[in-house]
Amino acid sequence: MEDISFALGSIKAIVWGEDAMAFVGVGTIRNNLILVIQDSDMNAVIKCLHAAGFRDAPWSYGSTVNPKLYEDEKMRDIHYRIAIGYYYIDVNSIRFEYPVDSKEEGRVILVRSSYAHLSLQLIPESRFTFHQGLYFPDRELLLESFVKTVVREPEPSRWSSTLEFWSITYLYGQLMLDDDVLDSSTDKKAKTWFNENIRRYSGGLDRSMTKRRGRRVLTTQTQC
Repeated sequence: MEDISFALGSIKAIVWGEDAMAFVGVGTIRNNLILVIQDSDMNAVIKCLHAAGFRDAPWSYGSTVNPKLYEDEKMRDIHYRIAIGYYYIDVNSIRFEYPVDSKEEGRVILVRSSYAHLSLQLIPESRFTFHQGLYFPDRELLLESFVKTVVREPEPSRWSSTLEFWSITYLYGQLMLDDDVLDSSTDKKAKTWFNENIRRYSGGLDRSMTKRRGRRVLTTQTQC
């Protein structure tokens, strides 16, 4: 993460997605570094990354490689069909590859704070841990952010399923968060969705199953 924190300089960024979950103890696989950027800082961050050698990587979040690199037209078509399921994250993010000489893999995904419902201007910094030049939200705040985002997706999709998996299977399931973890939230829509998906008032979830399904590839702060 040193490449990105150096490129950002004094601009603050919040880690989201897989790396943020790994930081709070979830066993998951790191595919991309997702950063939440204050809306007003987005243009400045784009300029900073370009200046530091980061390269535009506009293909869909759902594809790990640029589909245009495939010579087989069928493979390109597969990736284009996959992209349909990630339309809403694609239109709400800007994607980069690391500089050519970087040892980092995957991409950097920039997401606006208004989309992720996560902002250092609105939330006390005590809810974050500053690590390697970036801000990591605590697990309750991260969960709330995912849930607020998924409930506002216009329609079910592969991306909304990803957000649901992150929220219920990974954070709630693996970390054994309390059922009332979002009770203090002022977002009624998010609380209702969460309570329904954990079956809070209808028998509850078997979280021993959700814990077994999580693959422990990247975990804890020391591995970020």
